[in-house]
Amino acid sequence: MPATLKPAKILMMIVLCIFISGCVFYPKKIEHYDADCDITFRQLELETKEMKDACAKPSSGDPYGNACLMGVIGMSAVSAIVSGSLVVAGNTVYWLEKEGRCLNKATHRDEKE
Repeated sequence: MPATLKPAKILMMIVLCIFISGCVFYPKKIEHYDADCDITFRQLELETKEMKDACAKPSSGDPYGNACLMGVIGMSAVSAIVSGSLVVAGNTVYWLEKEGRCLNKATHRDEKE
């Protein structure tokens, strides 16, 4: 007997496809200045780029239109997961670097006084 999907799962899949279809996610490096520590530090942010006209519309008669659309949706999901993981890991490393440099500057200031 085939398993049926519950309406909530179907709705969740539709909403997910609407939100991620046609976009590619990538990490972008931003530089900030911390006046308290007198240092410049880096941070990663998750950016998106819309893939305009990546595929012909399935209604255009293109036999590969549906396959292309599914590929775009799959690529969007994979890029969100991979890039999101890179942003979390990178920001953790950048935060540790910032805290270490800030602590180092504070230690040198205390030694001079």
